[in-house]
Amino acid sequence: MIVDFRRLSAVFFIFCWSILVPDTGTARHKCPSPPQPTNPFLTTTFVPSASSAATTKVSNTSGCGRGHPSDSFYRPQGAIYIEEMREQVSEQSAQGDGAFLEVLAGFAGCPATAFDSFATSLQGNYARLFNPPHRLSLSEQADWIWQEVETIVETQEELQALCSVAS
Repeated sequence: MIVDFRRLSAVFFIFCWSILVPDTGTARHKCPSPPQPTNPFLTTTFVPSASSAATTKVSNTSGCGRGHPSDSFYRPQGAIYIEEMREQVSEQSAQGDGAFLEVLAGFAGCPATAFDSFATSLQGNYARLFNPPHRLSLSEQADWIWQEVETIVETQEELQALCSVAS
């Protein structure tokens, strides 16, 4: 059996992240519940805890107790994930494969059967994706990158048919 240590280390990192980072995804009664990915890909990936860790981390609703959600409450989960994991997502986008990309594909509403096409599309558009305008803050750059990912999914025929991006 051949072990892919890069993928294994990425999964281990996400697993550790899920244990060490407190769950901030609980909304109080005054706030609407944050949207959760309905894509079964996020719960059927090769290590379920990796995808649930990403979902838990990016479901941030701090500030809700004062009757108004924080700015991150309304941001797409894919953008928050990119902001938190930009280096790993960038590296794996350049390679066209990886566990961090699998989670991102889930946020883009792509089933596991569409992952290869999704990863190849991101790899082919790497220069476009990871060269956002420098005048933007890191958070705004992540939002910009996510918008570009959504555009790729919505404009490429195969991905358009298989994925359902929900901002």
